[in-house]
Amino acid sequence: MSTSVQTFSFFVAGILRKKNIRASHFAATIGVSHATVGRWLKGEDVPCAKSCYKVAEFTDVPVEDVLRAAGHIPNGKHRNYLL
Repeated sequence: MSTSVQTFSFFVAGILRKKNIRASHFAATIGVSHATVGRWLKGEDVPCAKSCYKVAEFTDVPVEDVLRAAGHIPNGKHRNYLL
């Protein structure tokens, strides 16, 4: 598992937990399949940039943080959504 995939997996899990959102509701709202979100959560895949924008919009997380967690922009300081 690459670092960006693992990072995004923890990132999404933290957001879902913090906001008390079910993966199926999250998937339907951002327009991806439940299986896609499942792959993100298992660390098997990361979203494309377009999906990162949808994740950011739905969760009110800055898009730069979502893109960084997914490995689309260089890693730097970003907020910890795992708490």
